[in-house]
Amino acid sequence: MGNANSLKYGGSVNYYEGVVVEDRGDVVTLDVKGRLGYLELAKDMFIAEHPFKLGQVVGWKMSFLEQLPDDAGDSYVRGVMNPDHTMYVEATVCLVEDCAISVDIKDNKGFFKTPMRMLLSEVPFEVGQTVGWNMSKIVQLGPDADDKYVSNIHNRERRAIEISNRNN
Repeated sequence: MGNANSLKYGGSVNYYEGVVVEDRGDVVTLDVKGRLGYLELAKDMFIAEHPFKLGQVVGWKMSFLEQLPDDAGDSYVRGVMNPDHTMYVEATVCLVEDCAISVDIKDNKGFFKTPMRMLLSEVPFEVGQTVGWNMSKIVQLGPDADDKYVSNIHNRERRAIEISNRNN
């Protein structure tokens, strides 16, 4: 049964930053800086003093995702707060690729796609397996957007449209 005590490296909590790339009302989407993944999280996973803006930078603490020894089923630990103010989070692997996995965070809290270098496991990952990690709530680092990231997001969207038009 999965719980915060099942994590071998749960105490290895690192600081991460991400950039808001979409606000869909009840869900905020982030690109994790350093090409470390993509997060879609329910707004209750955030501490926000300002409205979300495209390109806004946020920060949080998180351990590596670890494969848990057994399927946690419905009895996983919900929101256990650790001494470093992180909470235990569990997810189910929904996609395994060559260089990344995607997981659905339990309790409809969101979705996380991350490269293999952010994962700890003694066996290969498979769809349906349970993973766990420690994570703080995500905090806005200020009210303003980073213009560089906003420009990159718009350029990526523009290139996608150009490629789509060329292919059609």
